[in-house]
Amino acid sequence: MIFQISPSNVTIFQPVWVLYNRKVLEFPYTFLLTFEILLNVSAMYYTLKLIWICSKIQVFHKNMSILMFNITVQWFEVFAANLVIKPYEIGVASLADTQSPLIRQWYTDNPSHYILLTVDPWKMEFSNGRFQFLIAGIIKWHYSASLVNLLFVLSIERIFACCFISDYEKKSRNWIITILLIFYHCMNIVTTFIYFLEGFDYFGLALMTLLPNIVAVFLFCLARQFNLKITRAQEMFSTPSYTLAARFQAKENIKYFQMIRNVVIMAMVLFFVVTVANLLILWNIVPEMDVLLNFIVQSIVNVTPIFTVPTLIHSVDSWRKFKMCPRFSFPMCSIISNKTKDRRKIGDITAQNETSLYFDQLNVLWS
Repeated sequence: MIFQISPSNVTIFQPVWVLYNRKVLEFPYTFLLTFEILLNVSAMYYTLKLIWICSKIQVFHKNMSILMFNITVQWFEVFAANLVIKPYEIGVASLADTQSPLIRQWYTDNPSHYILLTVDPWKMEFSNGRFQFLIAGIIKWHYSASLVNLLFVLSIERIFACCFISDYEKKSRNWIITILLIFYHCMNIVTTFIYFLEGFDYFGLALMTLLPNIVAVFLFCLARQFNLKITRAQEMFSTPSYTLAARFQAKENIKYFQMIRNVVIMAMVLFFVVTVANLLILWNIVPEMDVLLNFIVQSIVNVTPIFTVPTLIHSVDSWRKFKMCPRFSFPMCSIISNKTKDRRKIGDITAQNETSLYFDQLNVLWS
């Protein structure tokens, strides 16, 4: 939603599609509001679950764990921002002094369609709620920017892992994670204000969203090929110039790339759905479905952990086996548990075969 701030005449892009939609408080639209509350509760559960798992089970390098923990905790940003924005969306609160009619707008480049809002940023008046409304929009954009730039920063971390592959696990190198976190948050802040201040037009913003992820996929592919080269040299009984630690790190990197592949596929599906829904709203193709389309877009952005956390957990064996409340289970959980046990048996057999292969290699070398 495009606002023109008076008296500065600055235009801002607020991540809100509808204001004063009081129909949500009427039957049967209350089901959507109830379902949205349930989705947020589920997202909070998955967020806390991933935080708990990362603190209890360390599968990847410390730098990777810190980055994942950072983005997981940031979900509480968008949760807090929604608590501020939601009353204005459903008409419980108003940005004007009087009761305002329903306003629907996602994006427009026509100045006559801008929504006028009087806010003096230097006075910081909290009584009318306008300042809090704008700050909540910035926070919401910041979370979106964190998601957009996450894969790019993770790919840089894997490049560091490849550059120091001989002793990456052995040495902490705190300067790497320090540089990554500073770069990540600076990049997020810049991206946030480009979104908020409408630095580009709608399609320019979409391209800016795609670009770091395209670069990230390219870097992941390069790093994966580098690690496959090391593991293939080991499996082909060649005389590798890499140490045992380097070969171990290469195998760990490949496992990590398999997890990232699942996340990238999931992210591409979500991005496609959000893009299609946004274009349908922007071009007003199916106006009778605007409420549902907006609900889909807001749900994907606001409750991202529902999609990302299960993907991450089921991509890592030790995370998939972890139970927060082992004493309580449901019939469906027992079915999943049995399938997990079957995977565990297959994994044990695979591990035994790999162990036998390594001993065979040692016997060949010693002979």
